[in-house]
Amino acid sequence: MVSRAQIFVTSESLTKVFAQKLQASNSKIKDFEVRHDANGATLTGTINKVIPLHFSIQGPVTTDGTVLRLTAKSVKADGIPVKELLKLVGAELDTLLPLKNLKGIQVEEDSLSFSPEAVADLKGHIASVTTSTQGLTLRYDAGTTHRSQQ
Repeated sequence: MVSRAQIFVTSESLTKVFAQKLQASNSKIKDFEVRHDANGATLTGTINKVIPLHFSIQGPVTTDGTVLRLTAKSVKADGIPVKELLKLVGAELDTLLPLKNLKGIQVEEDSLSFSPEAVADLKGHIASVTTSTQGLTLRYDAGTTHRSQQ
């Protein structure tokens, strides 16, 4: 249990962790990359279905104290904005980005939720999350720790 800490994770480290998890789950997602800037995160990669489809998902990263949430403000497939198209046909982000088999990751409507506890064994209350061009900073605070629900 992390009681109080500030943890910085580089974009390269996150890319490596997620690439390993994708490979272990036999995902069709390849060339996965995580990039950060002051406005949030961008996830890119290629989904190998009938033909390779290059995707990018960009948006701010927030927390509710237990998970990190990337809310997709921009979704592109082969460089073409598709977020509104997905809404028009009643589809959600998981139609484009199949991540159901990855422990600690959930796709809900236009958001991706990541559980640091499930993904990286970091248990505790996340007081805040900030992004920069170098990576992601998590601040844990013992004042409001939570109990894991399993």
